[in-house]
Amino acid sequence: MLENNIKKEAKVVDNEAYKERFQFLLWVNDNIICQRYFKINGFNNDSLRSLEFKETMDNVTKMIKDDLLSKSRIFMWYTREEPIKMSGFLSNYDGLEQSDILALTSANYEGNIQLSNGQVINKNYFSYPEGIDDSYYDREKLPAWDVTFKFQMLIDEEAVYEHIWDGTVYPKYVRNGVDLTNSDILYRDKDPSSLHFSYAIIHHMTHGKIDLVYHIIKQICEVMSYKFEDSNKYTKRMKYGDRNYILSTYNKDWVDIARQSCLEKTKAYMNELAREEKYADTFGLTPGQYEYIENRL
Repeated sequence: MLENNIKKEAKVVDNEAYKERFQFLLWVNDNIICQRYFKINGFNNDSLRSLEFKETMDNVTKMIKDDLLSKSRIFMWYTREEPIKMSGFLSNYDGLEQSDILALTSANYEGNIQLSNGQVINKNYFSYPEGIDDSYYDREKLPAWDVTFKFQMLIDEEAVYEHIWDGTVYPKYVRNGVDLTNSDILYRDKDPSSLHFSYAIIHHMTHGKIDLVYHIIKQICEVMSYKFEDSNKYTKRMKYGDRNYILSTYNKDWVDIARQSCLEKTKAYMNELAREEKYADTFGLTPGQYEYIENRL
């Protein structure tokens, strides 16, 4: 598996010329599986301390999670351990009883099925012989959090947003083949019925899906350059109950309280420095203090 079987060192690519201040990363355990650099025209630093930035980044991670969840459901449907229905299909189920629909669709019923209207349907299944290994079926049961996904947003190589979630909930095939672009390069201009199963399953998992990389960058650029000439357009405070919270690691209220608590000490220190400068000729002592010491020595 990707998260355990990568042994050789990754080839180092000199991409200094392509680097920008802004980038996002998607990790599976210690492996970077997606990295994109991009520009933000009119970047507004105030966005980093806003509710809008937090909500946008949460939505970005939700887009990725929803994409992986959708692909997991599709993959599991096509690789589920059930016999393949060969006959017993109807083009129209209208007017049938629920018991008829259950008998026609459930693998528990096979052979001649008599419907409530008297019609007899012959339903047969194809099952793989015992002993044949299904390489696509995921029998691996990992402990929770044995595989983790991590999304990061970086500015000047420093993380400004990070979200980590459990990756063991996705099938091994899905988490080992993550493609946020949802590229159709493997099946483009090909008849889906002619594809090898490995390509066909990718077709079903990605067909009609958007390029998440483009939309992730678009959303980030929009929120981080929003009204860049007016920082007050961002929501920087939130109220819960009767208390206001500042959405920043820099809390101006706390800084003001700390500054006030040190004010008297700062004044005393500055006065001491001014006195030493004023009476430098007498080593920082007033003439009276200096004369008193001279007379006592």
